[in-house]
Amino acid sequence: MVRFLIAIVLLIHGAGHIMPFLAAWTTQKAGFSNATWIFSGGMTPGSPVGQAFGLLGLVALLGFFGSAIGLIMYQDWWPTMAVAATAISLVLIIPWWNAWPVSSLIGALLVDAAILVALVPPWGHQLVQAL
Repeated sequence: MVRFLIAIVLLIHGAGHIMPFLAAWTTQKAGFSNATWIFSGGMTPGSPVGQAFGLLGLVALLGFFGSAIGLIMYQDWWPTMAVAATAISLVLIIPWWNAWPVSSLIGALLVDAAILVALVPPWGHQLVQAL
């Protein structure tokens, strides 16, 4: 049962990574603003740099979806995929800190932190085996 709940969280978290893609590649801004944290004022989600980050959102989405499928199918590689998708997620979120809707930002950072705390330290292997 816990395995399925974690998979659902991974799927929902992954689905949220469609937001930067939509903001960069469509007219749907998905709650995004044009504010950035690291980049200059000329860098918006619709700029070439913003579009590159939008594509990273799709990579993170696929990574979280893949890790959820791997978890459900008892594959050994799912934790590695989840941690890699989390790293991509953080690379995507941090430079655009001010552009994300606040609730999405907080939720994404909490899930990313939970994944890193659960899977990266030495006890992560024990946790995965317990699922």
